[in-house]
Amino acid sequence: MFGLFGEKGTCSICGKEKTSKKLSDGFVCSKCLDLCGNNRNTFKKLQDTTTNEILEEIKKERQANLDIANFVATRGVRKIIQFDDNSKKILFPKTLLTRARIYDYSELLGYEILEDGNTITKGGLGSAIVGGALFGGVGAVIGGLTGGKKSKEVVKSLKVKIVLDNKIVPAEYIELLKTEFKKDGFVYRAAKQEAEYIVAILASISAENEKNQANTSNMQNTTDSISEVKRYKELLDNGIITQDEFDKKKKELLNL
Repeated sequence: MFGLFGEKGTCSICGKEKTSKKLSDGFVCSKCLDLCGNNRNTFKKLQDTTTNEILEEIKKERQANLDIANFVATRGVRKIIQFDDNSKKILFPKTLLTRARIYDYSELLGYEILEDGNTITKGGLGSAIVGGALFGGVGAVIGGLTGGKKSKEVVKSLKVKIVLDNKIVPAEYIELLKTEFKKDGFVYRAAKQEAEYIVAILASISAENEKNQANTSNMQNTTDSISEVKRYKELLDNGIITQDEFDKKKKELLNL
């Protein structure tokens, strides 16, 4: 991680600090490395990292901080997790032990409710909710994979797992219960309701993501078809195909 035999150089980012932290094409000081925030975890080895890669991660970190500062929640659960439907972002607010984290709706891949380590409800991109069903849109998630089995009288852990398309943080966990509570008690019922509400919101976001992907795919197919029509028009203009052949291919490509 450090330069060979204590080799030192001027930081390639700030151009001020002397440092022994060697990059593949320069050096980086501790202050500039800290500007990458959690994004520094993307670097396998500093000596295999370029100056431009450091600059890119600093840029991402600054943008994330700006997004957090401008975040305005439209719905959420207490200060555990918040959603901004206008900017399409999910925020995990700062706590005493963790820094604030923010993600785009498009990064959501899946979600689960875990009770004592067992999945009772799950869903995500490309799949319907398993173990439950949405009631009236963004409402409660009813049922569970444990249907038909005798329920435990107590629960020691209840959490929501959120799977993300993010190479730094592939999953976030929201712990709603960390100690033992009776299943017929108020605390458990309140925590379960919060878990179900979070999953209901995530389900609506996932459905929107799928719709957007489908629209993007349709637009791409239309663009490809138009490009093909233009190519056949050139063949027609050059006398390589006949008008009838062009018209037939045009109808086929544009579904006319």
